[in-house]
Amino acid sequence: MKYNTLLILALISTFSYGQVNYLNFDGANDFVEIQHHADLNFDGDFTVEMKFKRERDGIREDLMDKKKIAAGTSSYNDLAITINSSDRIVLWFKESDMNLVLLTSTTIIEVGEWYHVASVREGSTVRLYVNGVLEATGSFFGNLVSNGPMRIGSNRTINADPNSSPIFPFDGGIDEIRIWSIARSSDQIFDYINEEISGDELGLERYYKLNQGFPCGDNMDITYAIDFAHGINGTLINFALSGSGGDPCTSNWVGRNGGQNDLNEFTPGVLRMYPNPTQSRVILIFDREFNCESFYLYDTAGNLCLIHKVGSLISEMEIDLVGLSDGQYLIFSSTNEQLYFIAEIQKY
Repeated sequence: MKYNTLLILALISTFSYGQVNYLNFDGANDFVEIQHHADLNFDGDFTVEMKFKRERDGIREDLMDKKKIAAGTSSYNDLAITINSSDRIVLWFKESDMNLVLLTSTTIIEVGEWYHVASVREGSTVRLYVNGVLEATGSFFGNLVSNGPMRIGSNRTINADPNSSPIFPFDGGIDEIRIWSIARSSDQIFDYINEEISGDELGLERYYKLNQGFPCGDNMDITYAIDFAHGINGTLINFALSGSGGDPCTSNWVGRNGGQNDLNEFTPGVLRMYPNPTQSRVILIFDREFNCESFYLYDTAGNLCLIHKVGSLISEMEIDLVGLSDGQYLIFSSTNEQLYFIAEIQKY
C-alpha cells in the first residue's frame, strides 16, 4: 500500500488551496473516524494541523478529538482542537482532571472564512498557531497516550464507548489534515499553509487531503478519507454524500468555491460506460474532450488498486481490470491537478 501511495503522489503536482475540494460537515452528526494506532499516541513531540471554514458562530464545535476509552464522566489522555462559544480556538491537553492545559487563540473565528490551525508539542512546551502565527504557548508535562479512535468534526459522548454518538459537531468545511510525530517549526507551518505537501515528508504519520469526490455530486460510495502518507484511511460516518444540498452542498464533498462552480468545467461527464459489470476491460466515453493526467482505481475499502497514466487530451478511455479481484471499484481522474470521482464499475 505504501508503494501505491508513493506512485499516486508522484503523479499529482503541488498546488494551492484554491484549486482543491474539501469535505463539508453538517453540524448535526457528521464525523470522520481514524482508528487508533501506536503512531497516534501523542506520547512525545507532535504537530496536528488542518484548515477549516465554519458556517455558524456562538456555539462550541470540535474540530478533532482523541482520548482514552474509559468509564466515567470525565475524559482522560485527551487531545482536542475546539472552537468555543466565544468563537476562539482552544487547544485541549488533558491527562486527568488535575493535569489540564488549555490554550486559547486571540483570533476570533468568523463565519465563512478559511483558517489554518496547528497544535504543536515540543518537549514540555505546547503551542497554538492560527494562520501560521503563534497565538498562545504553555507548559504540559502529562501523557496523552490513549486507546480511543480520533474523531474529526466532533467529540464523543460516552468515554467507555468509542462508537458513541457525536457531541459538539462541526458545521462547515475541513481540509488538509496533517498529523506529525515531530514538532513543526513556525516557518515550516507558515510556509505550507497554502500548499499541499507530497506525503512522504519526515515525521508525517497521516495526511488527509479531503479532495475526493465530485463537487456536490452523488458520492455515496466514497465513504473513506484517503491517507496520502501511509494508506491508513479514515471512515466517513453519517455523511449524506448525495446531491447539492445548498451552496455549499451539505454533508458532501465540495469544490473550494462552494457548490456547483467553475470546477465543473474541468470535470468530464460519462456518456457511456460498457460493459459494466465486466470481466476484464471497461470503456468510458466522455461528454467532451479533456486533458487527463491519470486514472486511479480504488476498491470500496479505499485501497489504491490501479494507476493508469494518460497525460493527453482524451474523449474516451479503456481500462484493463485483468488481475484485479472481483468486486466493486471507484474510478478517479487527475484533471487540472485535481482528483475527481468519475464512475463506479463492477468486476465479476
